[in-house]
Amino acid sequence: MKKNIKKIIPMVAIATLMTTSVFANTNTQPEKVVVKENNKISGLITEVSKDSNKITIDGKEVNIGKFTLVIDAVKGTSIKYDEIMENQSAYVYNVGDDSIIIANIPQDFKAPIVVTVSETKKIDDSTLEITIKEDNAKYIINKDTNFNCIFAYGTPGIKSMPTFDELVEGSKIVIYPNEDKQLEKCFLTTFKNEVKEEDNNVELETKSNQIYIDGQLLEGANIIQENGKNLMPVRSIFEKLGYQISYDANTKIISMTKGAHFITFATNADAYTFARMAPQPLGQVPIVKDGITYVPVELFELMGIEVNVTSNNSLYIGEKVKETSNIEENKKEVKEEKSNTKKDQIIITEIDEKNNTITVKDDKKGTIVLNTKDLEVQFTNGEKSLYVGQALDVEYGEIMTASQPPINTPKSVKVVDKFSYGEVLNVEKDDKGNTRVLFKDEEMGEVVLNLAPDFKVNFTTEDKELKKGQDLEVVLGKAMTMSLPPMTNPTSVSVINLDENNNKENKGETNQDVLKGNATIKKVDKENKTILVEDEKMGEVVLNIHDDLKIEYKNGVGMHAYNWMVEGQKLEVEYSPIMTRSLPPINNPIKILVLN
Repeated sequence: MKKNIKKIIPMVAIATLMTTSVFANTNTQPEKVVVKENNKISGLITEVSKDSNKITIDGKEVNIGKFTLVIDAVKGTSIKYDEIMENQSAYVYNVGDDSIIIANIPQDFKAPIVVTVSETKKIDDSTLEITIKEDNAKYIINKDTNFNCIFAYGTPGIKSMPTFDELVEGSKIVIYPNEDKQLEKCFLTTFKNEVKEEDNNVELETKSNQIYIDGQLLEGANIIQENGKNLMPVRSIFEKLGYQISYDANTKIISMTKGAHFITFATNADAYTFARMAPQPLGQVPIVKDGITYVPVELFELMGIEVNVTSNNSLYIGEKVKETSNIEENKKEVKEEKSNTKKDQIIITEIDEKNNTITVKDDKKGTIVLNTKDLEVQFTNGEKSLYVGQALDVEYGEIMTASQPPINTPKSVKVVDKFSYGEVLNVEKDDKGNTRVLFKDEEMGEVVLNLAPDFKVNFTTEDKELKKGQDLEVVLGKAMTMSLPPMTNPTSVSVINLDENNNKENKGETNQDVLKGNATIKKVDKENKTILVEDEKMGEVVLNIHDDLKIEYKNGVGMHAYNWMVEGQKLEVEYSPIMTRSLPPINNPIKILVLN
């Protein structure tokens, strides 16, 4: 993988004030917040001002600011300003624009309280003991507790259930305790208090190392450093780049999708997947800091996007422009590079009319099943129906299933010309100016190309005439004779130069597409022909032992059937580029070398 990320100067991570489940919406965070400890007002609300967003409680005015969290005491939900009732009791914590108000408290009702977490202790997977800073009391959160996040009404946020790991020292929570010190309800808020012992009024400022995307400053986001790695906030950056982000609380997998491209990673593993390639380690497990998920900046390398972190700790995201003193020469190089590279194509390999699906082989993404129900296919060049071998232009839908192969409902499908590649074996001309080219197609074998005298061949090399040994890019004619070899009148012929590197790149044989790893068998399921292995870098992976799998043995001696499939067996695995997003991921390996 090309290293194009500059080293930055070590820095101190600045804690932010907003805490949410898994992601925090950085756009909603104030840059400067004053938090006051032990500042509570309680009493009867005598007036709710409709004009100035203020309430009067025991003669004191309280502002309802942008980030003020107002909670209905009985319902346990956040409410709008105009839902606050007069002549009802209320508690107000941290008076100011950033307040928590417990409102609409009936007489003799045991209202919830707002407290600060000072310490947590995990009893088991479903039980947590928390210590409260205000009175050092201890409470229990267990499976019977309604444990969730709560936001100011209208504030963007993830509403899914938070994890125990998000309850940290300083977290502000709203609790409904019972007599046994168990919490019936516990709501994690977006507030976090940090107070110096010598001063109850602490002013915290959110400072950020600048992040630029295509030259534009990304407000309210910063990079941090952890274990010598530069980490970036996921949500703020990738939403700006146009990705849809989702989080599965059960599997702890974060998925980021943009068109047919997607990135997935688990919050508890150093394994990052881009475009269905096998998960790759980046040297750091994602971390959640103050409710914001951070991942290594090297994720952009995996995506093929060049980034730079400068000496003044600014992160620049975007393609770097090639420096050249001759713009026209640069354009010429790019044109030649493209003309001498096979075009990426999407070819139909199977049609299932009963289930309204077609299976395609995408040179970039591998095999994909397209759901074509209610989809109007666009036909060109006189085509009227779909058939195996056709080339398509596909605009994929935003969602890819985690199955093998993945299933997608495309936005559009258009039939386009299919390009064939191969070598010229012989060239003959007759006295009328017609040319017959014996062309060895990489897929079909030998084909005779009939070229009329006025047929124009596109030369992208220094050659100006057809001759033996040249590489061709051909759009074959729709009609073909039944002779051996078959004959056709091609639509287009281009002379190109397919070097060894281009051939490997388009056959999926680059180092980026093929990932090898050393693994140990942990569990064998012979009935379903799968094995669970522990890869030294990727962790657990399920391997399908399919019929096309190539199995070799280091000592050169084969073993009968599946006798090598035993726990503890050491393997060298050549993974296929398509990996499911499940935990553990599932892969159809290309080759397995049995080591011992």
